[in-house]
Amino acid sequence: MPPRAVRAAAAHAFEVLRLHRVQAETLPENVGSQRALQAAGFTRYGLAPEYLRIAGAWRDHVMFQLLAPTDR
Repeated sequence: MPPRAVRAAAAHAFEVLRLHRVQAETLPENVGSQRALQAAGFTRYGLAPEYLRIAGAWRDHVMFQLLAPTDR
């Protein structure tokens, strides 16, 4: 997903759904998605060991978050 689409989804989450926080996780080797998240303003905040079972194996995931603007 390009950064523009990530930003649009986050804007919808904050403006329409009134969420406080948006969270996204990627596989550690998925550098393209990590760059897109960071370009959209997301901050990396951790690693979740064995977060999801994919193709029969528990996989670690890198965790990102974006908080709603504080001026709303």
